[in-house]
Amino acid sequence: MGYSVAVAGAVSPPGEVARGRPGKCGEGSDVGYDGQIYRELLDDSGLAVVVHGPDGAVVEANQAFADMLGYTLTEALALTAAQVIHPEDKAQRDADAGRLLGGQLPNLATERRLIAKDGSTIWARVRKSVRHQDGQMVVMVIIEDWTTQHEQVTRLEYAADHDELTGLLNRRGLWARIEVAGQPIHEKVLALIDVNGLKDINDRHGHAAGDLLLAGVARSLTALSRPGWVTARLAGDEFVLLAPAKNVTAAALARTVRTKVATLLFLPDAGTVVPSVAVGTAELPAGGVLAHALREADTAMYADKRRSHHDRRHTTRPQNPRRRAALEDNTMPG
Repeated sequence: MGYSVAVAGAVSPPGEVARGRPGKCGEGSDVGYDGQIYRELLDDSGLAVVVHGPDGAVVEANQAFADMLGYTLTEALALTAAQVIHPEDKAQRDADAGRLLGGQLPNLATERRLIAKDGSTIWARVRKSVRHQDGQMVVMVIIEDWTTQHEQVTRLEYAADHDELTGLLNRRGLWARIEVAGQPIHEKVLALIDVNGLKDINDRHGHAAGDLLLAGVARSLTALSRPGWVTARLAGDEFVLLAPAKNVTAAALARTVRTKVATLLFLPDAGTVVPSVAVGTAELPAGGVLAHALREADTAMYADKRRSHHDRRHTTRPQNPRRRAALEDNTMPG
């Protein structure tokens, strides 16, 4: 085919014999790799193996490579890198190929998304090395289908950053989103939200009813959020909402949170209730520290909670549906 093929460090055209140096197979003996043994090595490797030229055109491949992508071996041998690499990975693939072929890298181990014949995406672990002989250059690629493992890792990473009950970010996910991501913190308004009456619901009707209450509040906060806002459940009955300061004032955010959360919610055994929350707000300045803003909002939230003990309107309570019309339906300004 015009290109050399690399096998275990030896480079030879398919079908020809590469003579090895004396070694463990016998003192003074030559170890020969003919075309048949070469093909057997490829087919028995258990991993997808493909060899391509500098232009990305496939020179040689084994059946495992063809099977991974859903092609026949004949079809696989006619492929190019452009047909196989996921569009979003092509720029990085081309950059890596340039460094390999330019001699800046002796080999490369990375993850890559491949496109199968049916259009599905395969997550792959890829190991590449360059081989030279008589002025010719090829890239040998060993590919491991890592799709199942990738999906498992993705699920674990999601679970680590999200609250299982509500699907919102958890405390770890909030910190990762705001501070650990390495992006500059822009000025935001922070609302710390505590659900009133959760303990009473749990005690009277069980924790399943309390979970439904929390999930309902989470849905209301999610519906309230705009692009660029961040919503999280910190722990227990506490939620946090961050909005860009250019969109809303602290007072307007607190007022709208209270109104939007006060949505009729049916709880088995408890009937229809109207959730209520205590809200404390703080400003998170550009370049500020999230923990400092949370402490300030926490102080304000507990002050609001103490006021709520003197005002029954701020307690999560059973609600007659006919009174729903009396609830205001204010919307977020701007």
